[in-house]
Amino acid sequence: MKVILAIPSLGTGGAERLVIDLANELSLNSEIQLISIRPIDEHTLSAKNLSKKVKLKSLNNKKGFNFKIIWKLFIALKNYKPDIVH
Repeated sequence: MKVILAIPSLGTGGAERLVIDLANELSLNSEIQLISIRPIDEHTLSAKNLSKKVKLKSLNNKKGFNFKIIWKLFIALKNYKPDIVH
């Protein structure tokens, strides 16, 4: 099964930790891609705890709303063809 997990950013916080833990557990039996809307840098602690089996993708959106990000997300979903989007 192919699953995409999307989150605004992978900074420090409860939601980020939950998504990382969920991705790591689901990667044992499924193909997982984690999409971060904001850029991921070397200071992102949550990304360091991610399993090697999880594919990590960043859409590199800056702060604020951008209509182009909807198109980037659509293309990412179309290319990966997931069974589940969360």
